[in-house]
Amino acid sequence: MEAVRTNILGAENTLNVAVNNKVKKVIVLSTDKAVYPINAMGISKAMMEKLMVAKSRTVDEHITILCGTRYGKVIASRGSVIPLFINQIKSGQPLTVTDSNMTRFMMSLDSAVDLVLYAFLSMLSNEYGRPSAYVNRTG
Repeated sequence: MEAVRTNILGAENTLNVAVNNKVKKVIVLSTDKAVYPINAMGISKAMMEKLMVAKSRTVDEHITILCGTRYGKVIASRGSVIPLFINQIKSGQPLTVTDSNMTRFMMSLDSAVDLVLYAFLSMLSNEYGRPSAYVNRTG
């Protein structure tokens, strides 16, 4: 329920307040877990993205521009796999990976911040009822 309250209801409240107060730019931060969600966090982030897209179709883009970002693992963030990998390496254990063919997209905290700044500076007005901008970049 915390994921629902934060990522869905909190996002809806924030978007509504921003639009009602004519905030010029709003960026929704999402995660790669929203692509094929398998847990509450991924599903709630996917719903948050859907809320942003739906809201972007109803707002006056000359007043408020909505944008979404989506990225993969941020190194040293909460939930990062890096501390686990470091402990496994130090203790001589093999690295735990889901699938050896899997690609992991990792970025530094600085790159994650740069992505949000890039989105803020690059976001465009709505065109043909589509979301204002969707920035998906790895660092």
